[in-house]
Amino acid sequence: MGPTDTEPLLTQGEPDVACSSHILGPETRFAGYGSYATEGTSTLTFPYGSSPDELDNQTQRLSFLRLIAAYLCLCLCYFISYLDMNSVTTSLPTISDALDAGPSITWVGTAYLLGQTPCQPLYGRISDVTGRKPILLFSVGCIIVGGILCGFARTPIWLYISRAVSGVGGGGISSLVAIIVSDLVSLKSRGKYQGMISLAIGLGAASGPFVAAGLIRTGAGSWRWAFWVPSIAASCCFGLLLFLLPLKPVSGNWKEKIRKIDWLGVVTSVAGTVLIMMAINSGGSLWPWDSAKTISTLTIGIFLLLGFIAVEAFVAKFPIIPLRLFKQRSSSLLLLMGILHDFVWQSTQYFIPLYLQTVRGYTALQSATLILPFLVAQGLAGAASGPVVSKLAR
Repeated sequence: MGPTDTEPLLTQGEPDVACSSHILGPETRFAGYGSYATEGTSTLTFPYGSSPDELDNQTQRLSFLRLIAAYLCLCLCYFISYLDMNSVTTSLPTISDALDAGPSITWVGTAYLLGQTPCQPLYGRISDVTGRKPILLFSVGCIIVGGILCGFARTPIWLYISRAVSGVGGGGISSLVAIIVSDLVSLKSRGKYQGMISLAIGLGAASGPFVAAGLIRTGAGSWRWAFWVPSIAASCCFGLLLFLLPLKPVSGNWKEKIRKIDWLGVVTSVAGTVLIMMAINSGGSLWPWDSAKTISTLTIGIFLLLGFIAVEAFVAKFPIIPLRLFKQRSSSLLLLMGILHDFVWQSTQYFIPLYLQTVRGYTALQSATLILPFLVAQGLAGAASGPVVSKLAR
């Protein structure tokens, strides 16, 4: 049996080289990016560079029952996240009328992405330093708090800010669930487990519109439950994660952990991403494209992202996004495919329900029924792709 039959190809906190204890020996430890050391020997250095600090390997193997319990909790996280997103999109026309939001109601989706997008790349590296479980619990907590605040919203601005809080939680779930699955499951079995997660995503996405449609029909103000129902489910998920998700401790005190976080990268990436997204979403609607606000916001955002790239390349000891990830053509193509997929999927998710209800005049239930085939096909394709990838080993 080869090393990759039992160990992940890329364990968290290790470099992009498949080097397990089967290859380097049982006394080998990770000593920073590109470096391994054995007891009584000098450090073995790989071409990617090295660091004097150590990031803990959080890979662990559980008994079958504990693995299934933990895995179901992770699937529940994804189910709730997509239930939340899709129930809200179906409710947008009703929410717009209730809060007199007008065309600005599209900022419900924009605000969510403003919270999700800049935070999503941060969670992986921060969880390397602090451990997976606390950061995942924080993410689920943001879903709970954001949903409760959205449900009590009295003005559009209140709703948009609260929705951004939910986006911070959604970004953590989308990043950390996949990382934790990689920690718990061997490379050989990972495909089928990831496929089951795709099924959970499909179920959540397909259920959301019908949950919202059913709630909206119950009377005025019932749209608020489109936010509260996912929050209640997330509260149950929080309790299950607290007791059923295993926690592998990360060495070091909090001062040491905080020093390992690339804070300059955090500030430049978050600020740059938020400014660019604000300029793109406000241009042509809130601000003219040629206005000073749009141009200055976009320009500052671009310069901040260029600064982030410089920080990751030359300053950060543990970069949030190591630039070496883009040196391989296959990795770069996969990342590009992910960008294109999300570009289409996010547009479809938010604007088709709006179009069906506001332009075509369909009810929320009819809108949910019309988009159901798309969501079901997505979930089934994701569930089938995992075992196929495992079978073909590519």
